[in-house]
Amino acid sequence: MTTNYLERLKQQAQTTRSIICMGIDPQIKKIQATRTEKIEEREVGDAVKEYYINILRECERQGIFPASVKPNLAYFEEGRKRYKLLEALDAINVECRRLKIPIIGDAKRGDIGASSEAYAEALFHPDEWNFDAVTVAPYMGTDSIMPFVNWCDKGKGVYILLRTSNPGRKDIQDVNGTYRHVAELIGKQWYKQGIGAVFGGTGGTEELEEVSGFYVNLGREIPLLIPGIGKQGGSLEDVIAALKRSGTDLRIHRINASSDINWAWEKEGNPTDYAGAAVRALMRMNGVVGL
Repeated sequence: MTTNYLERLKQQAQTTRSIICMGIDPQIKKIQATRTEKIEEREVGDAVKEYYINILRECERQGIFPASVKPNLAYFEEGRKRYKLLEALDAINVECRRLKIPIIGDAKRGDIGASSEAYAEALFHPDEWNFDAVTVAPYMGTDSIMPFVNWCDKGKGVYILLRTSNPGRKDIQDVNGTYRHVAELIGKQWYKQGIGAVFGGTGGTEELEEVSGFYVNLGREIPLLIPGIGKQGGSLEDVIAALKRSGTDLRIHRINASSDINWAWEKEGNPTDYAGAAVRALMRMNGVVGL
């Protein structure tokens, strides 16, 4: 596997015929609904591990894969059960690596100096989580994000939070062109091959097309990680159309889907076939992408 993150994105998109990123956001109550026996607190990690590894193995069985996976670390670091959940995350990572699926650690870290260096080491080092890419919050500026971005020289990817999918983004990101300023920093001052941006797919796609087109005009291949599809109200079809209009290479981008894949069984009404339902949902999304 090449060490260049952008090339890995392109190759994986070609191999899977997908740019869908499967979010991994475990909710114990929903996992419980797929089981007949009560999940005890000591069993939480095993239940999460089994749930997602079964989905990944059903992907393997059917030959239908996401282009990336994105575990949200908040769900694995929660409360007293976090030790068991972190063990589950480690097992899920091992399975993804076996299947050669790139892993985006959704950490949203942001600190200064030595603290950021420590976070980056924990998330990227081969002896630690060894994620292929991570999400990073830029509010504290250049010295907070560069310890992560410098890992791009070692083949890692870094997605800077640019314009997120939550309603509260209007309080900061949409004020006085803030997100546009951050977009320019990503494309110019902070740029290294492998830097990317998180850009929500909610609330219309004009801004998405604008930012993607801005990077195309700069001559930069800057991958976008696009959450907010499905349950949050974003349209997969609209996002794909906006990216195409911008003239970008679709293969470098990842459109995240969490609930619509994780809990696809809810729409089908068959919790015992949660793995099959997840793969069918992914297959439908891949069909919309149309690679």
